[in-house]
Amino acid sequence: MKILIEAIPRSGSTVLMKALAKIYNCRAITEPWLKATYHKTLSQNVLEERKVKNVVIKSMASQTPSDGKYEDRLDIHTRFAKQFDIVICLGRKNKKEQVESFIHAIKNNTDPKEWHGKYTFNDNISEEDYIEYGNQYDKFMSDLKLLAKNLDSKIIWYEDLFSGDKGRVNECLKYLPNNISYDNLKKYINPILKYRVSDKIFI
Repeated sequence: MKILIEAIPRSGSTVLMKALAKIYNCRAITEPWLKATYHKTLSQNVLEERKVKNVVIKSMASQTPSDGKYEDRLDIHTRFAKQFDIVICLGRKNKKEQVESFIHAIKNNTDPKEWHGKYTFNDNISEEDYIEYGNQYDKFMSDLKLLAKNLDSKIIWYEDLFSGDKGRVNECLKYLPNNISYDNLKKYINPILKYRVSDKIFI
C-alpha cells in the first residue's frame, strides 16, 4: 500500500501518517521536501526509483523539493501523487485556531521534532502575527484546494477526523482505504490526545 497525505500545517497530518504506518506496518516519511527533514534519496520518482511498495508519506501541499528544480507546486505535487494508491488531502476549516497553533509551533520550537507535543497555549499574539500567519493559512488552503481539484479528491477536514464523533469520522473514512475502520483508527485520533491543553484544544 502506497499512501500520500497532502496537508496544510497543524492539521493532524503527522498523527494520521503515524497511525496509518502502524496499521499497515509500513515506512513513514514526513515532509520529504522540507529542508529540515530532506531525504537526499527522495525525489519526485521515489516509488519508481527505490521500488517502495509499502509507505505512508506526508507532504505539505505548499512545499516543493529543496533542490529548487521545481517551481510549479501544483504540477510537482500532481505528478508525485499519481505514484500512490491512495491520496488523502487533509485541511483545517478553523483559520483562527490553525493560525494560533502554527504561531505557537513557529515561535516556541526550533526543532521540527518538538512540534508534536502537549503545550499550554499563550494567547499573547500580536495583530501583525495574526495577519501574517493568516495570509499563510490562505495560501496553504489555496494550494491544497487546487491540488485536491486537480486530483479529483475530496478534502478531509481536521475538525471532522479528530472530532471524536463516530458519524463524522466515518464520513472521513470514505476517503481512506476500505479496511480502515473507526475502531482501528480511534485510539490514534482520540480528542484527548490533542496537543493544546486549554479550554480550546487542538493538534
